[in-house]
Amino acid sequence: MACPVRIFLIPILCASAASCVRLAPQTTAELPAAVLDRSVLCADVIRTDDWADLALVGTAFSKSRDASVCSVLVFKPLSGRHRLAWKWYDPSGRIVRESDAVEAGEEGIEYDRYIAWDRLPVTADMTVGRWTVAYFIDDELAGSREFDLTNETGAEVSLTGNGYKSKKPELESGRESAPGRDPKSLPGADQRST
Repeated sequence: MACPVRIFLIPILCASAASCVRLAPQTTAELPAAVLDRSVLCADVIRTDDWADLALVGTAFSKSRDASVCSVLVFKPLSGRHRLAWKWYDPSGRIVRESDAVEAGEEGIEYDRYIAWDRLPVTADMTVGRWTVAYFIDDELAGSREFDLTNETGAEVSLTGNGYKSKKPELESGRESAPGRDPKSLPGADQRST
């Protein structure tokens, strides 16, 4: 009688083992990726033949010296098409500039390195103090940077010089988000840029 029970159990064991195996086709479709390598603040971006040079990289800018503050996003790599946008906040947290959405990349193309930026013009009537720029990738908050806008000239303003030469990354990395100031709490940070 032991033999018929064993014969009966063998198909049940095989069937239960097979039910644990799932045959599914393997897909290699890659989702578009925007890998942010770093964000940088500088006074100007100068286009070159194959890249861009960043002038006066730092986190302190002067109303009397700098014509603008640029927020630069460096991607390593960037594949597919993405939407980028920036929101600039004065020291009181009020939005003073909201960029138009910028299309970065192209469908089906992967870039080893990709750079994009937005420029805040500096004017004499701007408030002195700590400013914030928040940047968005595909309508999602990706991070923020803070910088000081002063009336100072010369040595009091900390600058690191030209931080990005064509193929030589020597960027100064600063705080992505300052303690005590969550970029998600800034006015308009939860709104999608258009």
